[in-house]
Amino acid sequence: MGCMGAPTGPGRNSAASHERRRHTRYPASKLGCRFEWLEWAGGEVAQPEAINLSSGGVCLRTARSTAVGEALWLKVVLPDPMGSAELRCIVRWLRPAEEGTGWIVGAEIIESTKGWFGPEEDCPHETTL
Repeated sequence: MGCMGAPTGPGRNSAASHERRRHTRYPASKLGCRFEWLEWAGGEVAQPEAINLSSGGVCLRTARSTAVGEALWLKVVLPDPMGSAELRCIVRWLRPAEEGTGWIVGAEIIESTKGWFGPEEDCPHETTL
C-alpha cells in the first residue's frame, strides 16, 4: 500500500476499470482530509466537502455556484505527517448534487504547495486505512 492508503480508480475494481483516469483517486473519507476555500469574493459560504483527490485533481461537493473554467483556490488538510497544502485548481466539470442542493465539482490541480500524490515525493510514514 502506498502513502495514501487504498486507492480507487483504474484497474482497482471492475466498476472503475472502464474509467480513463491518468491519476489514481483516493477517497477523502478514508484519508481524513478536508478542503477549505482560500479565496472567494462572494461573501460567506459553507466550506466544500472533500469527495476524493489525486495528483491531478480534486472532487468536491459545494453550495457555492461555479462554472467550468473557473479558478478555485483551496486548502487541503490531511492528518499528520502530511499536513496541508494550498491548491490552485480549474473547474473541468460539474453536476447538480443528488440531494438537489449544491454541486459536485471536478477540478484539475494547476499548482500545489506540496506533491503528496506524485512519484516525486516519498511518504515518511505509511497511512493505514
